[in-house]
Amino acid sequence: MNHSDYYKKNLEKQVSRVGDILSIKDSIDQCLNKKDWIKNKRLRIKSVDHRADMTFESFVLDDSNEALVKMCHNTITKKSTLFDTVFIHGSSGVGKTHLLHAIYNEAQKHPSFFHRIILKKASDFTKHFSLSLKNRTIQNFRKFYRQANVLIIDNVHDLAHCEKTMEEFLHTFDYLKDKGSLLFFSSKMSPNDLEGFSTPLLNRFQGAVSLKFDFLSSQALIKMLHFKEKKYGLFLTQDSLKYISEYVKSHNKNLENVFEEISLKKNKDRKFVSNDLVLSVLKKEKSPKNKIKAIVSKVSDHYKVSQQEICSKSKKPHLTRPRYLAILMAYKEGASVRELGEYFGHRSFSSIHIALKMCQKLLKNESELFSIYNYLSKV
Repeated sequence: MNHSDYYKKNLEKQVSRVGDILSIKDSIDQCLNKKDWIKNKRLRIKSVDHRADMTFESFVLDDSNEALVKMCHNTITKKSTLFDTVFIHGSSGVGKTHLLHAIYNEAQKHPSFFHRIILKKASDFTKHFSLSLKNRTIQNFRKFYRQANVLIIDNVHDLAHCEKTMEEFLHTFDYLKDKGSLLFFSSKMSPNDLEGFSTPLLNRFQGAVSLKFDFLSSQALIKMLHFKEKKYGLFLTQDSLKYISEYVKSHNKNLENVFEEISLKKNKDRKFVSNDLVLSVLKKEKSPKNKIKAIVSKVSDHYKVSQQEICSKSKKPHLTRPRYLAILMAYKEGASVRELGEYFGHRSFSSIHIALKMCQKLLKNESELFSIYNYLSKV
């Protein structure tokens, strides 16, 4: 073998080694990129979870709210520039969430003014903030919220006692305020009645334009009931409409709760809804949350798992049956689907409906589970 062949062979070996190293490096880069992609996907935050059907046009007006709704409409359409921060408060079911979604939908019609509109619940803001701290992506979190031209936060009272979240929310508030963005907040309580908030954040809320929403008049409420009736494809008698209106006004309940329950229970083959069915739904809606708590406590003691685990969103197999039993037992005791959803980790209407069906199916197929159900129901 001459020198040229020797050097040529060594060079080929070195090239092959370099090729192996490069291929390994490419594989590592691909894995890292995939990891980053998964991480980014997990941290992806949607700008809005809005309802397209909740608009200013579908908002039922009467003397108690007409001026307030028009004020918000003029603000978002730039017909009025008197204020840029609005704090909407009132009892559950008066239309606060509807108004916030209407503001979002109206802002979408003016892209020249608003290129980034964010509508979120305060609880979602807290979750996103916690996740960004955990994954060290706080700068991305801040960039996302601070690019907003319109920031709409529902149920800000849920920020109470969350010190770090309140501090971050305060900085976001000040940044957007200086930037000239429009800010809309809603709460069950007025700024003066909020508890568990830092003084600086309370001062910001108290400095906003405060709009109090009251319940609609009887005539306007009946008009809204007809709107909901059409939306859910129901046919209710005049007596049923009267029962619902009296119940909603006396119990400060959201109409969505009632109509979702009626829609779930009605016979799909029949168009008309009986008065008895409506009365049974209203009776079930009156169920207090302490009944759910007592049932969860019984199930927790029997299965030797914590109440927090049963009510969490954990999908561990050993929690499935205790959770299903607790949901079904609470439902039988009069808890509404909406109350169950809120109590068991803020689950959706459909998730609770599926849990009820699955539990009933398991009770038919598993004699041991059926015995536990009967025992716990009698305790």
